[in-house]
Amino acid sequence: MDLCDRSIRPRSSHNLPEIGPLLDTYDRHLQRITDLYNEARERDKRLLRVERLYRKPHLTNWESMSEILDITRALSKVMRQETSIVQNMGSTPGIGTNAVLA
Repeated sequence: MDLCDRSIRPRSSHNLPEIGPLLDTYDRHLQRITDLYNEARERDKRLLRVERLYRKPHLTNWESMSEILDITRALSKVMRQETSIVQNMGSTPGIGTNAVLA
């Protein structure tokens, strides 16, 4: 049996809301990483002029990390929307938690 042929079925309705606290923790950790990133980037900008003469700036690294954080925040938003949709589907009469999610 191919993995693509399998349908995803929630085990029960009480499992659906469990992702909410996980997303909250994920967002708190993401915010902490973002704060550390911003602090490090500011610190890198403030280095003494003498150090800048002998050291190449890592602009590409800062830009790449910024893009990664932006994408991660967008993914978090999508996960929250998906969770909301699944919870709404579970509470809709006629659909319930026995519905097959494709």
